[in-house]
Amino acid sequence: MEETVLSSQDALPTVSNCYGVKMIGIGGAGCSVLKKMADQAYTGLHLIPCHTDFTQLVTFPQAIPLGMRDLGLGLTAEQARQWALDQQAVISSVLNPETKIVILVGGLGDGTVAGAAPVIAEMARQRGLLVVACVMMPFASEGYETMQMAERGLKQLTQSCDSVVAFSLDKLAENLNDDLSIAEFYAAADELLCQTARIVPDILKPSETPDSDIQELKTVLEASGLAFYTRLSIQGSQRLEASVAKIKQTFGNQRTLPHEAQRILLVVQYDPLQALSTHEIRNIIQALKQTLGRRAAVFKVAPLASEGLGSELRLGILSSSGRTPEVLEWANTY
Repeated sequence: MEETVLSSQDALPTVSNCYGVKMIGIGGAGCSVLKKMADQAYTGLHLIPCHTDFTQLVTFPQAIPLGMRDLGLGLTAEQARQWALDQQAVISSVLNPETKIVILVGGLGDGTVAGAAPVIAEMARQRGLLVVACVMMPFASEGYETMQMAERGLKQLTQSCDSVVAFSLDKLAENLNDDLSIAEFYAAADELLCQTARIVPDILKPSETPDSDIQELKTVLEASGLAFYTRLSIQGSQRLEASVAKIKQTFGNQRTLPHEAQRILLVVQYDPLQALSTHEIRNIIQALKQTLGRRAAVFKVAPLASEGLGSELRLGILSSSGRTPEVLEWANTY
């Protein structure tokens, strides 16, 4: 098994640069994620909206407008795909030579995303860029046609992206408080997409060796297929024991992936005032190996110092089997 620890950020200064990472938010949900990132003053990351609603584009210095003003309502995936093809010159200007990684974000219940996202992904892959998509599947109750459109879009993305993380609104609803308002629920869905989309820029932002770290990320993400993302938070003085127990509880009693994980990216956020020890890292890795990826060919670890966490550890775990034949069945129950 190849096991690599990406450069620890203990004493590194924060650099306002994400080294050629472009985050493209497509449709309503995608643009909401970009606005959240902008509100968080996440500097150095190129945020590029892609929408048929031109009012969603005006606050960003660069954008990908689709179609004609005010003609996006009820858009089909086929229309969105054609409008994206019509904007290949604009998309090419976004995917300029400084671009190294493209992150696509959006909700697949939106025809804009189902149609335009695969076009952008295909163009990026043709340029040799690493392409990651973070998307949300619609509620099953939104109807057969919407689900079919989303499933087709997801299948096309798995064929045109290196890695695709697909969440289900139905599954999210099962795990959230029933008392949430509609606005609060969709805000939680946007936050989930935001957290997932931030994995790559969070790793690269403080890096002093970005080219090396990008190559490490390519090793775990390139052509990895459909991926599973889990975020765990552990607090208290016995954080190692609690981390191991939570990993076993999360992954030990369910069929997390359709196949055992072949590639795993582990991001560990910790407070620099409570240093992360080698002993803690090794035991967390061992717990993940035992429950998630006994035969994982690639296992990358990225420790990230984050002020204000105290004794809390935050684990972000991105895992993939490297296969996609069962993509639709898995995504719908994810």
